[in-house]
Amino acid sequence: SLLVEIGDLLQKAVGAETTFNIQMDEQVDHVLVDKMSLATLLINLAIHARDAVAGRGTITLSVGNACLKLPDTPGGFVVFKMRDDGSGMSHEVLERIFEPFFTTKAPNQGTGLGIPMVKNFVESSGGFMDVESAPGIGTVVSLYLPMSMQDVVDAPCERSSSAPQT
Repeated sequence: SLLVEIGDLLQKAVGAETTFNIQMDEQVDHVLVDKMSLATLLINLAIHARDAVAGRGTITLSVGNACLKLPDTPGGFVVFKMRDDGSGMSHEVLERIFEPFFTTKAPNQGTGLGIPMVKNFVESSGGFMDVESAPGIGTVVSLYLPMSMQDVVDAPCERSSSAPQT
């Protein structure tokens, strides 16, 4: 599973003083997305959560099935939720987080492209993103990706035409 593969990376991304948990439902359906892109986005969200807890709080990534009936989406979703008990965001900040180049970080600390890139990936994969936050309570970022009935396959590596034939 992807979470087993990147669990150590996620833990390193949040730092040793942050409590990091992964909670996965027993039976989680498959999603049809690029595995490395999803891993990168989860690490991105973990880093945002780490910043929100100032490296000393609790972050939980939970993964499970979500039964939502939406037009043009047969079946349900798999939801990835990154929850932190950090500083949270005001309503004004929350309204702007999907704007490219909007950031609350100090100069040279962030580009303001991370969350818009996550949203773009999720939407181009047929899903949607939800963010709930309250100052002093924390934030929950939820990525809803459509379930896939296809079997899991790893994409074959393509040989370069300049590689010697053996």
